Amino acid sequence: MKTKRIVKTKCITLFCFLLCASGWSQDSLQLLPPISQVTSIPKQPFASWAPYQPLYQAPQDLPYDLQWGRLRLLASASLQTEWNDNVNLVNTNPIGDFILQPMLTMQGLLSITEDNQLSFAIGAGYAAYLQHPADSQLLITPDSVVSFNARAGDFKLNFHDRVSYVEDSSLYGNVSGLAALGGLFNTAGADVYREFGPVAVTLGYDHQDFMASATAYSILNNGSDTGTARVALSPRAGLLTGLEAGGGATTYSKGALSDYESYNVGAFTDWQITSRLGALFRAGFVDHLYDSPALTQSNSAIPGYYLSAVAQAQLNDKLSAYLEGGREETVSIDGSLLRQWYGGLGATWEIIRRGMLTSSLRYENAHIPFENSFGAYNYFAPNYQRVEFVGRFRYPIARRLDANLSYNLIVKESPTYPARYTLNDIAIGLVFSF
Repeated sequence: MKTKRIVKTKCITLFCFLLCASGWSQDSLQLLPPISQVTSIPKQPFASWAPYQPLYQAPQDLPYDLQWGRLRLLASASLQTEWNDNVNLVNTNPIGDFILQPMLTMQGLLSITEDNQLSFAIGAGYAAYLQHPADSQLLITPDSVVSFNARAGDFKLNFHDRVSYVEDSSLYGNVSGLAALGGLFNTAGADVYREFGPVAVTLGYDHQDFMASATAYSILNNGSDTGTARVALSPRAGLLTGLEAGGGATTYSKGALSDYESYNVGAFTDWQITSRLGALFRAGFVDHLYDSPALTQSNSAIPGYYLSAVAQAQLNDKLSAYLEGGREETVSIDGSLLRQWYGGLGATWEIIRRGMLTSSLRYENAHIPFENSFGAYNYFAPNYQRVEFVGRFRYPIARRLDANLSYNLIVKESPTYPARYTLNDIAIGLVFSF
């Protein structure tokens, strides 16, 4: 399930994930996408299950192997075969399938000047379901993005557009009984950053459009606008603390689901404790305001709060690990509000020379305050618990050829019997770097 770690949320952008993954330094904050409006779940449809990524590399640090003038490129092709024993996420009589997945990816960096850089990444492929061809789908990976960094006087600017296309119901904890759910997600926006001595200010704006891939789910089509702001103070080297705020509105094109607005305000601390240990803490308040209480079981406003703590450690030259936990309030693909406590841990370990093992474990305990109109399409569960384990091993078998093996397990428990399910997924593949 290499590309199935993608999730759709509305009016929510990524701060916690990218802030941590960018290296725990003040410099890494300067041109990040807008800070999170509510939680660590991003606005772009990345996985709520995606493990923390300590091996993240900035575009300028990637090992490019092709170059024409100022343009540098990194390209690869992959072919993966996968067995999923429960593609329709049901408790009884699950349907299994073999999935063949070819994929092409390319990343590039064009250095126009020292302060002006254009970077892009695109990953596209196809998931062919061999036993149920109707479920076959186009894939565009969530890290497909065009980003332009520029400087105007004392201001640093970032313009970006991110796009992805995926259908995978297992990405949404509140959904059961559907084999495919998703579509096209596109997010375009801009950020501006400026320092005032030890104080740094970041402002951001994003517009996102979502279009469901199936006509039956067109009631989910929506557009959202989000504004974010962050004020950060660096009292000393290795310590960054400040305030964050955000707000935005989501409008559904069909009117069958309630439009809503979301607002949040909170504080964060990013602390490089030692050269090998870093931590990020966030806390704040959030409120969701619904335009049509008749569609949300009389809920016109649902206030709440979020908490999160993430610690990353480079234990030695071959082993890095992370630990996270907290409470979040996210909006799922169908407009349902998920209020959940979560915890997770994972590691990346070079267990043999050049052989990398990555594993993660995540637990969620969620409550859904109301059932909306989309509940007719799946099994509504007002409460559920979900656990996912992901393990991947990658090893170079030739100079430009890597082999990988992965296993994914999802177990969902709920008082609503049909909403329970267990999913096992095994994949093996090859990756060729040009």
